Amino acid sequence: MIEKYDRMYPVVYPVGMVLVIAIQILWVWFVARKRKNWARWLTVVWSGIAVVYPLFHFQNELRMGVVVAIAFYAINLIFFAAAGLLLLPEAAAWVRLPNATSTS
Repeated sequence: MIEKYDRMYPVVYPVGMVLVIAIQILWVWFVARKRKNWARWLTVVWSGIAVVYPLFHFQNELRMGVVVAIAFYAINLIFFAAAGLLLLPEAAAWVRLPNATSTS
């Protein structure tokens, strides 16, 4: 089914991927650089959903194969860890550009 739309609209997928990446960069900027509390709390909620969702779809992932299930759960674990790291106070320092005037 996806191939049908890929042939009909070949530009939609690359443009959609660029938009998704741009939104993710903007989100990290809100959470880590601007320290917006609403963005941080939404990240916590999404992380909670991301942890609970795979538990209910375990059989679906196994039907696609053990390797797919392992990859799916590994990606979810990485997402959860990244979201947790974004909430730490040191996260702003991780994404801050180094000061050009400082000497080491």
